[in-house]
Order: sequence, then structure tokens, then C-alpha cells
Amino acid sequence: MPPDFLQYRDPNSDLTVSIAPSVLRLFDDSRQRLWQRERGGVLFAESIGTDGRLEIVDATSPHPSDRAGWNWLELDHQRCLDEIAERFSRGLHFIGYWHTHPERTPTPSARDLAAFHRNLQGGGIALRKLVAVIVGTDRGTTGVCVALVSNGEPAPSLLVPFVDIDPQTRSDHS
Repeated sequence: MPPDFLQYRDPNSDLTVSIAPSVLRLFDDSRQRLWQRERGGVLFAESIGTDGRLEIVDATSPHPSDRAGWNWLELDHQRCLDEIAERFSRGLHFIGYWHTHPERTPTPSARDLAAFHRNLQGGGIALRKLVAVIVGTDRGTTGVCVALVSNGEPAPSLLVPFVDIDPQTRSDHS
């Protein structure tokens, strides 16, 4: 069962990112198991974090039109654009992407970083930064990597969890 919420902070700024319970449930349901393919989707917030806080309130589910292997993923670009437009019509803002990794404690790979930078430079949506969430196989806070990827910066800022919820004490508030 996923925790009630997770919060991460950027050690290089005042930004705090929290992840809503419904999004954590999606991540938990999508975790890669042995030899499964990566999967992922798009992340949304109600506001764009101008006050130093950003809450991920919605995320899209993996889609059959995405292409994937055990350690790579290519989201269907048109499906992402369609989902972004649909969520925007409901007042939600596109803030980034999430996907799984076949490792306990995930970090962005070189392939991930190249894809994030491609999206920042010409993905059809004007952004200076995006949030990247990578979901590993560990169910604790170390199993979710939250990174802030900035246009023009080669390395992402890896956010640090500051609410650690023990997986043994989690309860389901569905």
C-alpha cells in the first residue's frame, strides 16, 4: 500500500514537491516486477509552484501505444499532448513525466536525461524546467526519485525526501 503522501525538497532552492495519495497508488500499481517493461506517463499540478510548493495531484496511466523494454521507455508523444490538453481544460498544469526503473533505488539514466532535455527544447510545450519522477522497485522513499530538470543544465537537481513513512506502518485511505 502506498503512503498517505511523500514530500521532497530541492537542496538547491526552496522548492518542495509533494505527491498526492492517488498518484502514489498509481506509482505503486505500476512498479516494475522482474523482467517487466518500463512504463510511465505525464504529471500534473493545480498550480505551477510559484510559492515554492508544488503538489503532483494527477498522473496519467501507462498506455499501450507507448514503446518500452526492460530498461527503456518511449512515451507516445501524441497521447501525451492529448492528455496535457485534456487536463489543462480541467485546470491542471503539465509539470513533467514519470516512469519506472528496474532497480530498487532509481536515478535518472543518461537516456532519461537526453529525453528530458529533448522535451524541454522541442517537445511542443514551452517549459524551462520539468519534474521527473522515477519509480523503482523499493516501496520506501528510496524507491521514488524526484528530479528537477532545467533547460541548459546538464545535470538534474535530485530532490531529497523529508517525510519518511515506514512501509510497515502504511495504511490505505482509499
